[in-house]
Amino acid sequence: MHIGIDGSGTFAVDSAQPGSPGVVAAVVVAERNRPALERYVRDKCKEWGLEELHAVELSLRQLQEVCAWIGGGELLVWTAALTDSALFPDDKLEDWRERQAGELVEATSTVTSERLEEILSRRSLEWHLSRIRADGQRSLPTPHFVEHLFVLPRVIGDAVQAAVDAHDGPEWQDEFDALQVWIDDSSAKDAKTQVRDLVKPILASPGLALVPPRAAVSTTRSSRSTSATAGAATSCR
Repeated sequence: MHIGIDGSGTFAVDSAQPGSPGVVAAVVVAERNRPALERYVRDKCKEWGLEELHAVELSLRQLQEVCAWIGGGELLVWTAALTDSALFPDDKLEDWRERQAGELVEATSTVTSERLEEILSRRSLEWHLSRIRADGQRSLPTPHFVEHLFVLPRVIGDAVQAAVDAHDGPEWQDEFDALQVWIDDSSAKDAKTQVRDLVKPILASPGLALVPPRAAVSTTRSSRSTSATAGAATSCR
């Protein structure tokens, strides 16, 4: 089972104009369906004279054709999540980040030093707190925080759930035994390192599940998912 994840747009909810969302989307495809999926992409690239099926390079007709194929086929499922400055204003984000830092302190207050070192990925608690909080020179920039520690965890969870919904039954067991997640990340190397180190401690306990307030992220699921809305319509969770 393969899950591919990619992001687009601006996640700078502290400065972007309302209506300028940041979107992270995922597609899920079983290994046994990959040859047919690759064949479709290869054939369309050849037909349209393209190196890849990139949305910005497709005409409206081509976009409609590809989207209709994705929505009407049985080869893959998809999920997407977005947020912007209208859904989650910057002042609310700052308060939420501060509360996350407080929860991290509480979650690590009763663990042993060995467990604390394991949770914090050999970084000090102060290092993590300085990047979670929204103030200070060492704080993780808002766009990186929103994309990687806010929207991305939601999409990963939704994508795994979509995979389970669409591939239910013992005949799919071998697919989940070889689950692979691929994330296309063009962020700066330093940001990747910080995000990698931050994800583990934030998700270290059930009390730190990084799920934003329900009205702050809009999610859409493939119509193949049993929990999708009719017509794969967008819904706020």
